[in-house]
Amino acid sequence: MSLSVSGVSNGNKAVSKDETIKKKRELRAKGDYVIDKKTTVSELAKKFGMSVDEFKKQTGIKGSTLKPGQIIKNVPTGQIPSGKGLTALAREYGMTLSEFCALNGIDRNYPPQKGEMFYVKFKAENNSSAKSKSSEVNAGEAGLAVPELDAETRAEVSKIKSPEEIAKALYEEADNKAGAVGKDKFNAIFAKLNKDNIN
Repeated sequence: MSLSVSGVSNGNKAVSKDETIKKKRELRAKGDYVIDKKTTVSELAKKFGMSVDEFKKQTGIKGSTLKPGQIIKNVPTGQIPSGKGLTALAREYGMTLSEFCALNGIDRNYPPQKGEMFYVKFKAENNSSAKSKSSEVNAGEAGLAVPELDAETRAEVSKIKSPEEIAKALYEEADNKAGAVGKDKFNAIFAKLNKDNIN
């Protein structure tokens, strides 16, 4: 089956930008991907973060060359969590916002709809937990002297954040909420950072 979603033609009729966006949303919702230029299975598999064998198995593709207009079924997709934006979904699947936008054919300021599906890189469940554990280092592992504290004091100390941690968390939350759908975006950022000091 062949299809054009480039916004240029549909038979003899010109296709508007809104119609193109709508068609792309419909394709992503079904997990379908339309090849826009001649490419190889290897190139497309790489875009989705998969080996050629994994990609062929998941999509049922035969051969190694793909033709413009060809529809690829069952590609990896993900949905933006409520109250989050494009950046949050990209990060969830180990992508930069630029990679995410390029894969989906959208710009950084694209306004997502609630429940909209997007193409994402394949996510192996084991990799995400291993990655988050490897990035955590406690003071003892870093070679710092750690005094013995009672449970109550340890709990209070664990709540204290340095200005750098607060700034980083604020930046990440604001970035994750860019283009957010489904919740009051601005207050949610601050509520997540410091629940006790919000009015």
